[in-house]
This record gives sequence, C-alpha cells and structure tokens, in this order.
Amino acid sequence: GLLDGCFELNSYSLQTLYIPETVRTIPGGVFKRCSSLNSISVNENNEYYMSNNGILYNKSITELLKVPPKSAVINFNIPNTVTAISKSALSSCASLETVTIPPSVINIEKTVFTDCNSLKNINADAENEYYTSIDGILYDKNKTVLMAVPKKSAVAKLDLPDTVETIGEDAASDCEALTEVIFPESVKVIEDNAFDGCSNLESPGLNEGLTQIGDWAFYGCEKLNITKIPETVTAIGGFAFWATAAEENPENWQDGVRFYLDGCLLHSKEDEAYTQTKLEIRDGTRLIAQSSFLYASSTITEIVIPESLEYINDYVFSSSPSKLKTVLCYKTPEEWAAVTGGSGNFILND
Repeated sequence: GLLDGCFELNSYSLQTLYIPETVRTIPGGVFKRCSSLNSISVNENNEYYMSNNGILYNKSITELLKVPPKSAVINFNIPNTVTAISKSALSSCASLETVTIPPSVINIEKTVFTDCNSLKNINADAENEYYTSIDGILYDKNKTVLMAVPKKSAVAKLDLPDTVETIGEDAASDCEALTEVIFPESVKVIEDNAFDGCSNLESPGLNEGLTQIGDWAFYGCEKLNITKIPETVTAIGGFAFWATAAEENPENWQDGVRFYLDGCLLHSKEDEAYTQTKLEIRDGTRLIAQSSFLYASSTITEIVIPESLEYINDYVFSSSPSKLKTVLCYKTPEEWAAVTGGSGNFILND
C-alpha cells in the first residue's frame, strides 16, 4: 500500500506515476503535494485500482480518486458508474473548465473543487437525486448546502435560494467575479474559508439567524467593509475578517492593537513595543472570537472582562497571553456561569 503523505517531500516535479499490481491501498492524501502530476497509470492486473485517460479510479469505477493537477482534461464527464468523489479527487486541476456529475453520484465531499482555478461550470444531471446545480453552481438536492461556486464562474451577484442553511467549507473561495451575496434568513452557518480570497466581494448583509462564521471565512475580501454582525452569531472563527476593508479601517481598532466589529473582539496584534500589563476588553463586547489572543503580548498579566460578555469562543485563553495570571470579570458567579465558553481555554480554566 501507499502511505498517507508518502509524496510529501520532493514531489513537486513528479509528472507521471505508475501503480503496480501489488498496491492495495491508496489513502486520500497521497497526491496533495504532486502539483506537476499529469498522468496516473495502473497495472491492468491490479485488483483494486484502474486508470482511464490518466485518471485514477477504484477497480469497479464507483469511486473517482484523482484527476492529476496537470491533466489535459478540460470538460470532464464523470463516468455514470461513479457513486463517490473523494475529497481531493479534483483539487488543483489547472485545465478543468466544466464538470458534469451523472445521476449515479451520491457522495461529494465539500472541498472537492478546491483550487480548480479554471473551473467555470459544475453541472449536475437533472436526474441526480442528491445534487443539483443552478447557473453552474453546485448545491445539495434540497438546496440546503451551497457546496461549490466555480472559481471562474461569471456570476457576480449570488442570490442564494431561501432554503440554504450552510455555506460549505471553501464553497466560494477565490471567486474574483463575485461582487455581491444575498443571504436569506435561512442561513445558519458559514463554514471555514467559505469566501476566502473573493477580492471583489463588497458588503454582504449577514442575515439575522446566522449563528456561526468559520475560520478565514472572509479572509482577503479586500473590498468587504462589513459593519454589522447579527446578534444571533455566537461563534466566529480565527481570522474570519482579516485582510478585509473592515480590518483596514482604523476606526475598528482600539489603541491600534485590538480589532472590533459590532460588539465582537476579533483579534489582537501587539508588537514588541507593547509593554502594558493590563488589557481591558471594551465595554459592550458580547463575543470574543476564536484565537483572538493568539498574537497578544507576552507582557499582559491581567485581563478585565466587561459585564456585557456572553461568548468566549474556542482557544481564546489557550497558551497566550503566556504570562496571564488574573482574569477580572464584572459579573456575579451566576452570570459568569451563563457565559458560553468554547474548548481549549486552558488558562481560563486554570
């Protein structure tokens, strides 16, 4: 068998790969560093795997395992025997422009189309009972999950169906044409990297009812000057609004070292010149986002939490500030018990 990560080192120049008769297992992460791979061939006597036009499948062609990143395929009609598309099967395919999903497919991982930088359309067959597409954009059949917006989609205004509850991980990342997203009230979760790198995306009105914004969700959205985070949001991931117009706005920073948006403390970035020992979180703050103190100064020994705080997300008080000794909170013990604390807050627990 091939070991997961066996091509981690010195594999960037690998162009062709031959799999002999003896191989029985190929983990999903084997090819993630093989950026120059253009063809995979398999010994015809191998009982577990086969290849067609340099593309890797399991022997019965029910699972699509890998289209090489430098494959020459442009318009890919997935064979109508395939039922599952593995997580990294299509990632980083440089030439791929259209993908057609047959009725047989019942399982597609959310991040299948990551870094397919030429992809224009994903077309799900109308008879597929698990997936559907609108304007070349992929959803689950009930349109509750936005799964993938092709990187080169011509859609500028994305008006989501009012059934969508989840924006999937990496679903619309690096979509340069995207300038506007209309979120219906049905949306509950925006997962990690959902709109990462959408450099032309301007202020979307995040909907009331939204509860969770993932790590790096809007990272690199240079024109995004968001001002309102719905009060229904109880969890914000690390760096969710980093490198946005909002993050570049000095008015959103306290003393130039703490980034706030609408009652949420999102990040700290003290440099070596920062020597204060006491950090007072601004009155009115209701939420501290995940890993907010990741780059907090090692000089901080005391933090003051305001009465308004309701949510402490994951890994806020993990290993930084490293010399923290005292946390003061203007709450009764009963009120403090009502604060929702995420995982990994080791310092606070101690």
